[in-house]
Amino acid sequence: MIVALERTRTRLPTPSTVARCGLAAVTLHRGAAPADVRVTPGSVVTWSNGDNADYNLVLAHSLSSGTGTGATSQTWQIRAKGRFSLAFNQPGIYDYYRLEEPTQRARIIVTG
Repeated sequence: MIVALERTRTRLPTPSTVARCGLAAVTLHRGAAPADVRVTPGSVVTWSNGDNADYNLVLAHSLSSGTGTGATSQTWQIRAKGRFSLAFNQPGIYDYYRLEEPTQRARIIVTG
């Protein structure tokens, strides 16, 4: 489960949940490949836009279940010089990239 800390349709974590989680930060720049990030469940990852243009962050999570496999993805806009944070509550591997440069991908690896 991915929980956005900004205004979305997803339920926000309580303040006490946020206080107990780990933190990780990623800065996005045009032309620079993003880095893989390893976190534990409950951690918050914050992406910062280091450029003067808006970016679209795409996060994809592969799913596997008894009925088959698939993937889900979500996209958020990060304004120029802005930030966006998500809490990762479920172990798994989440690919992320900027929609503007889809070949430059990295992963959030949630272990625990």
